[in-house]
Amino acid sequence: DVNEVKEVLMSFPGAKEARLKTTGDELWGHRIHAEMVFSAGYGAVERDMLSFCRERMANYKIPRTINVIVD
Repeated sequence: DVNEVKEVLMSFPGAKEARLKTTGDELWGHRIHAEMVFSAGYGAVERDMLSFCRERMANYKIPRTINVIVD
């Protein structure tokens, strides 16, 4: 569920915005891709965000990619 994914991403410290989009996937039906905006002084790299997601949601819900932007 996209709303659950967004809720988890927004719970990461310093997260200001989570933008999600889905793309078709032959195996999964669709995959989620995320773009995260963080406040200055906060931030993460994609692997930090993926680890955070793995601890909080099922593997099939974890975004395929997470692009990080510091505002």
